[in-house]
Amino acid sequence: MKMKVAITERELKYEEKSRDTVVEKYETTYDELYQKLENIIAERDTLELFKFIQSDLERQKYLIMTHEWAKEKGLSEMIGFLLKLPGLKIEERYVMYTFLAFSKGLSVQGVVDADHPGDLERVIFQVYPAAGNLKDYYFLNTAAHGFPVLMKDDLGKHKTLEDAVKGCEVFLQPGDHAMGLLKPEELTTRIHFEKVYTRIINSSTFMRLFVDGLARFFRRLTGILRPHSPFDAKRYYEFYFLSSEELKGLEIDLDTYMNQIFDLDRRLQEKIKERGKFKYKLKKNYYFFRNWIAKKFNRTKIWNELLQLNKFEDILWRTPIFLQDNELSEYRKEELTQVIFSKEEIQMMEQLELYIAKMEVRVDLLKKMSFEEQDKYFKLDAIKKFADLSVWAKIAVPSAIDTLFSKTLWDWAYPEKSPLGKKVFRVFSSPASFFFYRFIQRYMIRQVQA
Repeated sequence: MKMKVAITERELKYEEKSRDTVVEKYETTYDELYQKLENIIAERDTLELFKFIQSDLERQKYLIMTHEWAKEKGLSEMIGFLLKLPGLKIEERYVMYTFLAFSKGLSVQGVVDADHPGDLERVIFQVYPAAGNLKDYYFLNTAAHGFPVLMKDDLGKHKTLEDAVKGCEVFLQPGDHAMGLLKPEELTTRIHFEKVYTRIINSSTFMRLFVDGLARFFRRLTGILRPHSPFDAKRYYEFYFLSSEELKGLEIDLDTYMNQIFDLDRRLQEKIKERGKFKYKLKKNYYFFRNWIAKKFNRTKIWNELLQLNKFEDILWRTPIFLQDNELSEYRKEELTQVIFSKEEIQMMEQLELYIAKMEVRVDLLKKMSFEEQDKYFKLDAIKKFADLSVWAKIAVPSAIDTLFSKTLWDWAYPEKSPLGKKVFRVFSSPASFFFYRFIQRYMIRQVQA
């Protein structure tokens, strides 16, 4: 599947400047590497040379790769993931990710303060059964630092996700890691209002002068210096997505991983409920206000067990995926874990731990292959899908996968499992506050437009 990405001329200018800032910052990476290599060669230290190749150069490989990619094509190339995931109840979910966005390359003041050369932005889809062979499709855009908005939007009843998003546009929000969909009816409404606006402006000289005066007042008020229409011209890009099935072609089986997560979570929730609904609610409060409540209540066996169960929930849903194996290894060896969980359940934890480690090894092998065995790498079916993209974009796929698995599952597509602080922040990403956030963003990027 492919999607159309729309970026306005104003946003494109910001993104390009942000990209250039990232490129400028990481130019220093080359200087540092070359200088260190020159010193090692001058000292003829063979052992240090091997260490440099295996550690320093390996760590910087990703930055060098994205730096070269940014210099070559930049915004016109994006890698996408469209992953099918199980739902927490009867629904199924999809998450649409894009990789390599430069929106955080500039600070508010426009100072060189590049954040990182590539990150993931997403839209979450929730799909429910409907009559016949149709399904109800909903989606959550992300805004304000990439947090999902509170209210899901409706795409109607369709047979497939591809049918549901047909005619939609993807937009990327400059100044932050945010992404969303515009539905066909929203695009139609925009075109209609643009026509009405143009007709009103051109109706008389007085009206044109009046609107120009309002625009000048608005620009002075907000610090946005470049004249613009409320309906900026757009540029369109197309990008393709790697699906869960295509990840299997790279020997990364997301279905197996998610099934293990859900099996363990089901057993976890049963154990929590066994300790009583009221105590479960207290446990939740205890987790968020543990220091205060610890002074008010004695630590009992039930409290310790609930905390241990909550710790396991943190590992499953709120720990970056490629750190879960280390966390699981420590957790299953703890004495209280051995008391709470059966031998079968502890074996399930070990199986999950080993599977995550296997995925890590596979991603590392793909990274190595993309640089050292390119003839073999470019023949992989999943990489052939990006035939029209540059060499650097193709090489970036394993790093994009690594970045994907460096996020937590709640961040992927399960905001219900997020920590309390993250849930509170979602309020500021809600549609009610979205207008104010966009208004502030326009003010933030004023220097870029100057």
